[in-house]
Amino acid sequence: MTTIKLFNIQEAQIPIAKKWGEEHGIDILTTPDRLALENVDRLSNVDGIVLCENKLFNPKLYLELKKQGINHIVQRTAGYENFDLKEAKQQGVLFANVPDYSPESIAEYTLSLALNHYRHLRDIEHQVSQYDFRWTDGIKGTTIAGKVVGIFGTGRIGSLVAKYFKALGAHILAYDINPDSSLKDIVDYQSTPEAVYKEADIITLHMPQTESNTHQFNADVFKLFKTGAYFINTARGGLFDAADLIQVINDGKLSGAAIDTYEYEFQYIPRQVSADMIDDKILKQLIKHPKIYYSQHLAYFTDTSLNNMIIKGLNTSLEIIQSGTTSRRLT
Repeated sequence: MTTIKLFNIQEAQIPIAKKWGEEHGIDILTTPDRLALENVDRLSNVDGIVLCENKLFNPKLYLELKKQGINHIVQRTAGYENFDLKEAKQQGVLFANVPDYSPESIAEYTLSLALNHYRHLRDIEHQVSQYDFRWTDGIKGTTIAGKVVGIFGTGRIGSLVAKYFKALGAHILAYDINPDSSLKDIVDYQSTPEAVYKEADIITLHMPQTESNTHQFNADVFKLFKTGAYFINTARGGLFDAADLIQVINDGKLSGAAIDTYEYEFQYIPRQVSADMIDDKILKQLIKHPKIYYSQHLAYFTDTSLNNMIIKGLNTSLEIIQSGTTSRRLT
């Protein structure tokens, strides 16, 4: 019988995987552990593996997987910057990801971050917790209607973000190296990023991270933003320079930011730690800054996403086992 093993699986996801296995006649093995050199030798009877790896993946594992007869890896999330794909290709390991499991989840979370900022929900919560029920200037909100929203990346997620903000009465500017003509009635595409920087009240990122756009959003770029703009990143942590972001907020250039992904988060997420276990000063500043809303890479974290990640990851692995390839391959 064909066997697929899932690593980094949550207990609530196991029944989803087992049910899929029963429906497809596949033996499903699960473990909450990460794939590592210490356990790679336990795959001798496994035909495919499905991961949810958010830490740096040891490139030595590719060769070890080949020794075990494993010729592919499926990462059941969109992100793959923590994998060395060049080494995977060199070792003959097919690598695939699951680029879409619930664009709605991330788009809705992005919208909620903007609403949280402009309606001062954190401040309201704090004020009420102090039994202060006054209508003070500090909690007086601003509507999204009439705002200019700048979107970088209008793929599966970015296009939904555009539609959601448009529905609230915002004007949508966007920059994408491959503009989507089907969005012409919603999005006003700009020919340069600078045109978006200068006009947008809200700038939100929804693009993959590449070598060319790592730290694209840095001090020089932030200074081009409209004064008082709000910055949202629910995409990839390496797209922006966190130290530069903190500085421009402290300088009063930006009104604040909502950060769901941070470049060096993999050391801490997803687990519980204490403050003295975090030696990353920038991360601590993101967490504690009064004008930054930081969350632990959970924009995707809904029941819909968790279900789809398992099913689509398993579907992709089975497709590779049966046909030798998949449209989702990256190597």
